[in-house]
Amino acid sequence: MADYSLYSYSKSGDIKGSRTLEWIDKWIFKEYLVKEYWKVGSSILDVGSGNGRVNSILVRYFDIVYNIDVIIDIDKRFNYDNVVYHRGNFVYYEFDRKFDVISFFMSFLAFPDKPKAIAKCLELLNPNGFIFIADDVSWEDGNKKINRHLTYNLDELCEKSNLICDFFITGEVKTKCSFIRRK
Repeated sequence: MADYSLYSYSKSGDIKGSRTLEWIDKWIFKEYLVKEYWKVGSSILDVGSGNGRVNSILVRYFDIVYNIDVIIDIDKRFNYDNVVYHRGNFVYYEFDRKFDVISFFMSFLAFPDKPKAIAKCLELLNPNGFIFIADDVSWEDGNKKINRHLTYNLDELCEKSNLICDFFITGEVKTKCSFIRRK
């Protein structure tokens, strides 16, 4: 199992610190991203969904939201009528459908075998679907020495899997948001 720590949730169900729901809404779900990348009305699988807090944003953009987490159960405050929760390991879980978007909000780093996680995504994506990964820029670049074991090179992973990766880095809290699709 990967060596990582769980986030600490506040009484409102949000993460204490800088990447709050308000921050995610402002910096990741800007209107131009919704128009350019998010397919309103389509399905999304949020991998490593934690307590499901991001559902409060996702349900605005997608007809159906699927969550999967290996450790944390969904908080009833974030379990809406159009949310389906699965408990299990994403890489080995048998889904009975495909998805338009598969997202990793600060969770991709937790996968010890990242090529296997990408391969699972490709197996589960609809033909025109994409993978969304939001992670701290230092996790990919290896700048945080204490997190060196969590680092990865997304460009290299995409190249090996014949994928295209568009990305941007958010303001305030440096987060790399990557949109990955088939060539």
